Amino acid sequence: MNPDVSMALIICGAAAATLPAAACVLLAVRRVLRRIDFLQAQIARLLEAQQPLGARLEALAAVVQEEPVRAATTVGADRAYELAVRLASGGAGCREIVAQCGLTPAEAELVVRVHGPRGTRLSAA
Repeated sequence: MNPDVSMALIICGAAAATLPAAACVLLAVRRVLRRIDFLQAQIARLLEAQQPLGARLEALAAVVQEEPVRAATTVGADRAYELAVRLASGGAGCREIVAQCGLTPAEAELVVRVHGPRGTRLSAA
């Protein structure tokens, strides 16, 4: 047999043997590329959704910076809470406690619910 023909048969045999493996590798590469495309699209959607949240966060940060730290400067934090408890026990409302003690509305509401007259208190469960 001609050495060139023998070499050609060996090359064809080797190619035939590696063809299924190459096809599997090609399919795997295609799956990975599709997954990469999907993930890139998902990242783009997340970045778009993040932009309005960033603007909203900046707006909230501006509000927080404008809000003075009233509890510490008005009466002192501990004294402010003591006064708030006395006011709530006497029937004062949230607005009055906020104005006189420098507490936040949420803090004043909690003080009124815990220490206020029976109708405004939290039920003891």
